[in-house]
Amino acid sequence: MKEVKIYVKHYDAPNAGHYGLERTILDLQDAITNITIERNNKTIEFKDICFAPVDEGKCMIQSPVNWFQNKASRLDYYKNIDDYLQYLKNCTSSPFMFRKEDYLA
Repeated sequence: MKEVKIYVKHYDAPNAGHYGLERTILDLQDAITNITIERNNKTIEFKDICFAPVDEGKCMIQSPVNWFQNKASRLDYYKNIDDYLQYLKNCTSSPFMFRKEDYLA
């Protein structure tokens, strides 16, 4: 079996709680979830091997970018540092907090 390694280099390492760090995490997560390999004339994708407790092919991924629905557009919406930090504070202050404007469920 072929081993796949992913190396991420970030020369301007952001501080925790910084937009740049979340964007780097999202880029890495996207790279991992888009990996495909060919084995015995069959294409194997991430969704074929991931943990999918509810629906086959819908992988459960626990990541800080889940607060942004794993979408760059949602992350970019909060690029302003004050909005971004307030949004993270709201998300982490209560797992049941719901604000319509944040689309949290």
